[in-house]
Amino acid sequence: MRKQIIVFSAAVLCGSLAAACSPSGHAAPQDAAEQEPASDQEQQEAAEEDSGQEKEEDSSSNASLSNWEGEEAKTSGNSEEAESTDPLRDQLNMEKSAVKLPTSFPEENADSVNPEISTNQAQTYTVQYHNENNKLMAEMSAKQYENAEQSVAEIQSYRDGKQTPPYEEGKVDLGHGLTGYTEGAAGNVYLSWEEGNWLIVIHSLTQDQLDQPALARQMVDDLEKYTLPAPDEKGCIFVDYEQGDDDVTVDIRWQEGANVYQLNTEEDPLNALHMAVSIQ
Repeated sequence: MRKQIIVFSAAVLCGSLAAACSPSGHAAPQDAAEQEPASDQEQQEAAEEDSGQEKEEDSSSNASLSNWEGEEAKTSGNSEEAESTDPLRDQLNMEKSAVKLPTSFPEENADSVNPEISTNQAQTYTVQYHNENNKLMAEMSAKQYENAEQSVAEIQSYRDGKQTPPYEEGKVDLGHGLTGYTEGAAGNVYLSWEEGNWLIVIHSLTQDQLDQPALARQMVDDLEKYTLPAPDEKGCIFVDYEQGDDDVTVDIRWQEGANVYQLNTEEDPLNALHMAVSIQ
């Protein structure tokens, strides 16, 4: 009887071991089930790690963008500050948006040009520019009228009598599609042409035999490269050579709104144009 019990117990023990080792037993599925939570946890940790990296990248990107915008704002601010910082303009009593001054001069070293305010009122100003030898190089002025009609009338009055009439015998080809007209009378010679709202006139004495067409073509060539201030309605450039062609006066006037601006210089006409196109 004791022998049979031992045999039976051994058989039961072997059967249990076989079931545990068998692929079709219940132990294997239990192991797989125990591994699944670990796999989910790993995926969650990986996802959190990826999310953390993305947040760091986004944070880094936002920081870079913020820095770039900050630098841009700083640069823009410096530019605006530089534009608004002009001691000469700040001294003038006319409304700052109406003030216009030349920014370029024929001197090799612009620092040698010394500006001096000779008239300074709310409705008018005059600034004289001298070189290092105290020679007057140019004079810039402005005057505000009651309305645009008066400022236009002022320029028209200055233009009157200066424009040569168009006629075939006096026609001069100035290039770039522009035509000038020349006329001589009482020992004087005039050549004039129009560019936009500008009337440009050259005057000299007949006896000096100045090559006006050649000078006019040089001026036209320069004005193809650079832009004069834009009159609202009328402007005039008068190049006046005195006897001998050694001395010249260039008078540049134009109208913007109720204001009339004038640049007057004894520099040669090309230098005068270069100063005029630099006016801001």
